[in-house]
Amino acid sequence: MRRQPGPFLLITNLPAPYRIPVFDCVNRLCGGHLHVVFTSNAWPERTWPAPTRDMQFSWSFLCTKQRSGKIAAACRAINATISLLLRQRPQAVVCGGYDSFEAWISFAYCWLRRRRFVLWMESHAQCRRNHTLLKYTLKRLIVRGADAVVVPGNASRDYALSLGATPEKIYEIRNGFDVRAFAERASVLDVPAEKERRGCSAIVLYAGRLVEMKGVFILLEAFLRVTKLVPGAILLVVGHGAARKAMETFCERERLVNVTFEGPKSYEEMPLYYALADVYVLPTFSDSHPLSVGEALACGTPVIVSRVAGSAVDLIVEGRTGYTVAPGDVDDLAQKLLLLLLDAPGKPSMQSHCRRMMQDHSMEYTGRWLWAAVTGERASSPEPIRS
Repeated sequence: MRRQPGPFLLITNLPAPYRIPVFDCVNRLCGGHLHVVFTSNAWPERTWPAPTRDMQFSWSFLCTKQRSGKIAAACRAINATISLLLRQRPQAVVCGGYDSFEAWISFAYCWLRRRRFVLWMESHAQCRRNHTLLKYTLKRLIVRGADAVVVPGNASRDYALSLGATPEKIYEIRNGFDVRAFAERASVLDVPAEKERRGCSAIVLYAGRLVEMKGVFILLEAFLRVTKLVPGAILLVVGHGAARKAMETFCERERLVNVTFEGPKSYEEMPLYYALADVYVLPTFSDSHPLSVGEALACGTPVIVSRVAGSAVDLIVEGRTGYTVAPGDVDDLAQKLLLLLLDAPGKPSMQSHCRRMMQDHSMEYTGRWLWAAVTGERASSPEPIRS
């Protein structure tokens, strides 16, 4: 399939800041014919403002009315998706995810109209899910029937194959973002001065939703053990969520005074937090392919992440870019934290490995290969860099 003029739809959940540069890149490659449809303008536990001023492509929200009730929301989503497709008559549709009315209707439209349907999926076999038989059947149908399946790494690739995708349809495309901007913002921070201001010798960082599924209480328990051997360490918690009050109660009960709740921070502020930290920790119980792992590495910060996160397979080289841990294992997490916090001589080498791992994970890379999936161009993605 050659590149064709005409509308090209990309349907995704919400306008996340890290995705906008990728969409800009795709829009340039397709001659300005990209139209991005966001199914929501916000999620309750996401604090990003919609970066509409930065969007250099055509875009819209699928539904503008407030959703109240599952049936009403489903009806609005179905009607809006059908209306969108009939109005735009796209040459191709890229759909982020398979578990929505928007995905199912878009897939059916492309199949009936003989248009190219590209599924962009990040989930993998270890993600927690509660599918009915009908949803599982529809998922297999979409994965098997898609003209191309875009995945961010090996874990998602293996899952797509298990659902019936053929190898030649799979495009393994790294999750790109503005790596250069993250590295440059991180480099301007005077880390020793900032640590002196905070009165600490080492910093552990968690950034994300404050919910039990992210393993936040496992982190608190592990950090409590770490402070007995590294009393000068502090834990910075960035983000908000339903578990914050319970986390604060835990700290009060255990007299864990060296935990600071920073609250939610903007996307532009995050490179400074990554650069300040000696280690970024994500002890999640379930995660598709968290971009925060790559963001931390781009800033030269080693990462400790649960093995169930998709990023762990592709980005963590044990002892070089960080460590993986068993989800829910407090002992394992505490031991890995101590390995990083007590190994001061090895820190410069790890920082170098972390930055090198991310040097090719650019937004231009993702945009270029996403467009290749749309056009049907077949070429091998570059092999991931292993430090």
